[in-house]
Amino acid sequence: MVLRNYISKDLPEEKMKNPKILIIGDYTNYQYHPFSGIAHTLEGLLSGRGLEPKFTEDRKELEPENLSQYDALITYVESWDQVLPSNQIQGILDFVASGRRIFGVHCGISYANPEYYELFGARFTNHPPLHEFPVKISGEKHPLTDGLADFRIEDELYMFDYKDFLQLKVLMEGDFEGKAYPLAWEKKAGAGALLYLALGHDQRAFGNEMFQKTLLNGALWAIPK
Repeated sequence: MVLRNYISKDLPEEKMKNPKILIIGDYTNYQYHPFSGIAHTLEGLLSGRGLEPKFTEDRKELEPENLSQYDALITYVESWDQVLPSNQIQGILDFVASGRRIFGVHCGISYANPEYYELFGARFTNHPPLHEFPVKISGEKHPLTDGLADFRIEDELYMFDYKDFLQLKVLMEGDFEGKAYPLAWEKKAGAGALLYLALGHDQRAFGNEMFQKTLLNGALWAIPK
């Protein structure tokens, strides 16, 4: 599978007025992260903004002929031991290669495909028990952290194995036992980009005002300007 080279083209004016967003997760076949909670949160945050979000668990939407109809992709899929079929992983690679953006949230980093590891720049390894911890805004100014200040959250603090850490623009960090762990980063991919937010386990996170601001910022970042 290869990340194909495309020349980014301006989207038609009609699309720019009503961007279509594919938001994908697991309503039924999940282990720890049902899609319903964060889908409800996102639905409220995106309401009234002139967008066309589609919430689904249908992986066929990732196939090239389907995914190409969307302007942005937000993923909260939980599939730690699953490998996407070749046409679906190629659909994702083509999507970012064409200049569009993906926003991955929490378990959305979880596909086992090596191409997915390459795309996100990291893979999940473990987390300490769910607890409250401080989140620090780090790095240079970015749309994800616009209007945010350091905050505290009760959540899972994900830890990762990194493909190439230097490719990541780290935007948020969490502290555990005196050590800083990246919680959000941007990574370029083809003519597009990938944004990842490690927070978002359950309602304890979804109800956090600063998490909600971060989630909305990430979703809006993914939409073509």
